[in-house]
Amino acid sequence: MQITKETIEKAIVNSTINVFETMFNIKPVLNTAKASALRLSALSSIIGISGGLNGTISLRCSVEASLVIASAMFGMAYTDISSEVIDAVGELTNMITGGIKMDLDKSGNL
Repeated sequence: MQITKETIEKAIVNSTINVFETMFNIKPVLNTAKASALRLSALSSIIGISGGLNGTISLRCSVEASLVIASAMFGMAYTDISSEVIDAVGELTNMITGGIKMDLDKSGNL
């Protein structure tokens, strides 16, 4: 089966929803609006993938969202960017990427 833009988009959405519901008990809402201009105060994480599909998965979130993610992930309140907050954003990207790869693999696309 050929990988299409729609197949990849569906895998991204499904994995993101699954990770946020499982890890943070949050039901994310898909926003189809164009991304706003890059904010200077944001954290980004990029993971490369290779194999049947080659590319990168990137996650960019505000400092505020990063603090919420780290607080939920590690069970303690974070108010400033720290190595733990950076690690949390990287781990979130890793979990979402793993879900994308599993979803594409299950459908015979990877």
